[in-house]
Amino acid sequence: MRKAAVLFIVLFLLVLAACGGPAGGVGRAGAAGDAPGPPEASERAAGHEAAADAPGDIGDVPGNVDDLLADVDEVVHGAAGDRLIYHSLREVETASDLIVEAVAKGAVGQHVETRYSEAFGKEVPSSGHTKREIEVVRVHKGGAAAGDTLTLLESYYVWTREDGSVQLVTRSFLPPAVPGETYLLFLRHHEAFGGYWTVGDYQGRFSIPTTDVREKAEARTLRQADLGVYDHETAPYLLKVYYDAYDRYFRDPAARVPEEEQLRQRNERVKAVHDPDMTLERLKTLVPAGGTVEDAVRLLGDRYNREPGYATWEDVIRYDFTGDPDYRFLYDSMDADIFTVDHAGLESGKMRFQVFLFPDGDEVIRHAFIAYRGEDGRTRWLSMFPDGTVYDEAIGNP
Repeated sequence: MRKAAVLFIVLFLLVLAACGGPAGGVGRAGAAGDAPGPPEASERAAGHEAAADAPGDIGDVPGNVDDLLADVDEVVHGAAGDRLIYHSLREVETASDLIVEAVAKGAVGQHVETRYSEAFGKEVPSSGHTKREIEVVRVHKGGAAAGDTLTLLESYYVWTREDGSVQLVTRSFLPPAVPGETYLLFLRHHEAFGGYWTVGDYQGRFSIPTTDVREKAEARTLRQADLGVYDHETAPYLLKVYYDAYDRYFRDPAARVPEEEQLRQRNERVKAVHDPDMTLERLKTLVPAGGTVEDAVRLLGDRYNREPGYATWEDVIRYDFTGDPDYRFLYDSMDADIFTVDHAGLESGKMRFQVFLFPDGDEVIRHAFIAYRGEDGRTRWLSMFPDGTVYDEAIGNP
């Protein structure tokens, strides 16, 4: 049984900027509109609602979308709707109709639906997506064969405004696929649109790793920026799913390590600090919310654990201050998250404090937590922020 994990998922949904409103009609981009969410998203997703209400339907619009992408002046990010987020590769695989390696070919057009806007006094796009051909080179799951040409549905469109400026409007965390690049794709078929969405959007498309990415994957030092998603997006579980996908699909079979051995090696790396003199009041002064990782190491020492948090898009640093010199908080599975409170250890006294630090891409601590045992014997949670805000609350033991 997994130990209870306290996972905070921060999903910033960026609202589509009107920017004066899109141009009426179809400019040289050939289409427009908020792309509908992938098929695992509810039909209540914003794109689907808009499409259902649209009185106009431009339909399939041919055009060389890839040429237009070179002229984009602005990328506009729409809300992602209620797209599902998968916690593990196993869930992504189960949701996939096809798992293939395929080469991206040209975009063959866009599908656009429109609605009449009272504000602008004209038809404006309400939903849409781009269709791109892909050529299968290897099949891992499903009824396809090498050499087959399939249609990949991408959740973006290119729109030319009346002033001539070109917008790429997207609901996806992924930039458009690059023609000629080979991807590992986890796909779900969408009959109505005659193509395939990637499962979980950013969790269903990975480039074949370069030498640099392979080295980082082997060392478990990848960052979100290494994996071809928009760098400002929050991408929960991206690194977790990617590491598992790398191990299963990209690693040399001769170098693959059984999960039991991976778990043993992971637990061998767990570090703990036995400092009987450490107090909660002292920890409050040492934990550098707003400081840097370098500050943390200087103040708290170098015996810390650092891994990607499965529900976060960057690393989590965890210090375990133990009450028993022989005690270490070990993972019970490879799916166990580093951002996990050791309730049993804290309440028994074997663990005295757990400190969780969340650094950003510049190695600045943007959020810090201290888990400790309260006077009533229950686990408490001290949240600390760079502006000096502190919350102290009981979280109990689920």
